[in-house]
Amino acid sequence: MTNHKYFKTILLSAAIVTMGFCFTACDDDDPILPGTGIETAQWSAVNDADLKGQTLIYEFEAPASWTASSNEEWCEVLTPSGYQGKSSLRMKVEPNDGKLGRSAEVSVQIDGYAEPCVLIIRQGEGVVEKGEGRFRDINQWTLDIMSDYYLWNENIPDIILDHSLDYDLFLAQILDGVAENDDANHDDGLWDNGERVSYYSNIQSNAPLSRATGESYNDAGLAIQATILGPNDDDPCGFTVMFVTPGTAAEEAGVRRGDFITKVNNIPVTQNNYSQLGNSLLNGNVTVDLNSVKFNNG
Repeated sequence: MTNHKYFKTILLSAAIVTMGFCFTACDDDDPILPGTGIETAQWSAVNDADLKGQTLIYEFEAPASWTASSNEEWCEVLTPSGYQGKSSLRMKVEPNDGKLGRSAEVSVQIDGYAEPCVLIIRQGEGVVEKGEGRFRDINQWTLDIMSDYYLWNENIPDIILDHSLDYDLFLAQILDGVAENDDANHDDGLWDNGERVSYYSNIQSNAPLSRATGESYNDAGLAIQATILGPNDDDPCGFTVMFVTPGTAAEEAGVRRGDFITKVNNIPVTQNNYSQLGNSLLNGNVTVDLNSVKFNNG
């Protein structure tokens, strides 16, 4: 004999469970928003990590809960998830003891958005390392200087460089990389029959070939070129500042690449005295008159 009251209770419970499934399914039908959802973040598309390893921390604003993952074990995501609001993405990058550069993709997925935000963590410049790496510090200094002061520096951040090369080859990489962008630095070099013979830009040591132990060597920290501002012999004459070494007296005095020096110790520079005044300038302990020069049609 069937207990109708008990049977109705079972049917009512089943109906409630079915309604619960319906409500859950309706929540999953929320619209997916386009893009990544991240508008404010401290990271760049490509981010360099120290070859010795380091922990990278980037702040960003998350419009909703999020998850993060890396496709490489040597780049471990320490914050695999987070919530809406100001968030931190932390990654532990292991030391790279090999000769090859490497890169990892880290994806940050915001709940409710169609695409993940993907950033590259690059260690070892992402290229095959060819040199011994003795000049890494010099090469990084060279890259910083070229990025700030080279007259055709717009595309330097986009050049893939091998920091392990000897410093002269490293500079050549930068110059060649700029030249590959529509020959942007055409004027930096000596040309013969349509071929570049050499670049004007080069690295030279200002240290003597030999010196006694403990002997210091100092100069004003300038690279200069005697220049006449015009086609005539009586046009203004002076020294164009080609380069200023960081940390030297010239930099402390405010001299910059592109300055034009017209007087040394209040003596106007001429074609007759430029050699003598130039030596005094390089040896330091002088006063100079600096001018800004605007070139118009050469």
